[in-house]
Amino acid sequence: MRPNPRGCSAEALQITNHHVQQVLVAMAFRKTLPVGLRLLPEAKAALEKAAEEDDWSLSSMMERIIKRWLVEHDYLPKKERG
Repeated sequence: MRPNPRGCSAEALQITNHHVQQVLVAMAFRKTLPVGLRLLPEAKAALEKAAEEDDWSLSSMMERIIKRWLVEHDYLPKKERG
């Protein structure tokens, strides 16, 4: 048996590999993609306040605002309610 470079037991490596596989599978099924964004401090503070008051995360609030704008300007289709 070869010694492993991390000094971990085979069982520990198996558990670690299992967790890495779970994370990769979860990432493959994510519906959203990350986007970096720079904001003026006052705009970020206003977004944080709005998100907190509506009980949303900052990320969810920003996505909500951007989606609304994209729909209103015909970049995304309007969802039919049914």
